Amino acid sequence: MTDSKLIETFKVLELEELKQIKEFLDSDFVLKGKPKQNAILLFEHIMQFYPDFEAPELDKLFVARNIVKDNSGKINKLEKWMSNLLNTIEYFIVHELNSKETVFFKQNIHLAMFYRKRGFLHRSEIFLSKLDGYFNQNEGMSEEYYFWKSLFLEESFNLNFFNKKQKANVTDVIEGNKNYELLKRLQLLTLILYGVFQFNEEMEKHFTDIELILIENPSYRANNLINLYYLALLMFRNINTENNYYVEYKEQLLRNEKSINQESSKNLFRFERTFVIYLYNLNQSIENTQLVNDVYREQLEKGYLLQDGYLSQNVTLNLINFAFKQKDAAWIYSFLNKWSSKIATIKIREECISYCWAAYYFLTKEFDKAERYLSFNYTDKLFLLYCRRMRLKIFFETSEFLLLSNEIETFKVYLHRGLKNEEIREEIFEFNNVFNNAIKQLMDLVYNPNSLKKQQLLKKIAEKKCADKEWLLEKLALIKV
Repeated sequence: MTDSKLIETFKVLELEELKQIKEFLDSDFVLKGKPKQNAILLFEHIMQFYPDFEAPELDKLFVARNIVKDNSGKINKLEKWMSNLLNTIEYFIVHELNSKETVFFKQNIHLAMFYRKRGFLHRSEIFLSKLDGYFNQNEGMSEEYYFWKSLFLEESFNLNFFNKKQKANVTDVIEGNKNYELLKRLQLLTLILYGVFQFNEEMEKHFTDIELILIENPSYRANNLINLYYLALLMFRNINTENNYYVEYKEQLLRNEKSINQESSKNLFRFERTFVIYLYNLNQSIENTQLVNDVYREQLEKGYLLQDGYLSQNVTLNLINFAFKQKDAAWIYSFLNKWSSKIATIKIREECISYCWAAYYFLTKEFDKAERYLSFNYTDKLFLLYCRRMRLKIFFETSEFLLLSNEIETFKVYLHRGLKNEEIREEIFEFNNVFNNAIKQLMDLVYNPNSLKKQQLLKKIAEKKCADKEWLLEKLALIKV
């Protein structure tokens, strides 16, 4: 049961959320009668093993016999219990957990407006007081926050709600709306930019307009969320020059992490991730490799790499490949033990895990085991390319040069066919083709060491975009001429 969707869902929920789910189960809102009793029984049994939810007592047969009291040897009855509990939890997540703040804002604003328009001002003040308390206790770190606060200020001004303490005036309302409007403009521009990776004329115009507003009104940059979006734009705009915008962005992001709204938080950490990857693609230096590796690992532990509770295929490959570049076999091993159940769908998960183990055994120089984990039945072309390159490297490492020579020709045909059939993009073709030609020349140098040819190959690998560049350079350095 530990690898089931139910347990995976338990693992991604916070303790406070799990407590709320227990209260939700106790109500008759979704389940009633016996199904409700069964769901509570199963929930309470699973909760004994918080937070890891790893124990022999969570084995399906154990739960079926001891909790479900079914000694038939089958798990059909348990599966039904699990399904009922999972459906209830997912209903709670969709209808209660994710929308709680929005419902709170919407309900109180609308009720305040409703009673004011009908002349029951004292009733309207009750709901504005609730919002006032919320806004005084919580710093705004989401676009939604500023949207509702701007409506709250407008309604407070209409009602003259603050007439005895801090009177809401026209300036408050305008400033509240400006915060929201500026945030939306910054957010939209940043999202677009981090999707296309370049400042075009239209974006430059929007950015200049926003920058003028911030220069004329420096108080806006005191708003942490506005400043973070602005810094995200600045660090990308100046990516080709040495600048400290990333350092400032990182420091402020970590300093305000706990107060940032979840959705905004995902965006802001994604901007950091995209930025360091782009920086690495511009210059694959040791420093940039380390930077990307650190950012990915940090965000993995914080949960920002998860999408709907899972690691995507691309994120998994990035994590493993950067660990591979740094020859960190121990980290790959710990990653597989901790995160295997979180890797995408079952089919992709099997492919990812297989490649991860191949990478691990390659680094530990157990090349026979690494080769056994390679598969050429993957539906994903990216995995096929990684696996084909790894097989070439294994043959080189084990000095099986006849097999290597044949595999180089096979890979060459595969790449050209993929390009012709438009299954492989031109830049991906070139990236892999340079590697294929380089390993062939590397093999030739083993047989016939030549100083000039070694220098020519070194220059070619250094200057061109090439897969597995670090490995090629390492093997080239070992060849004595």
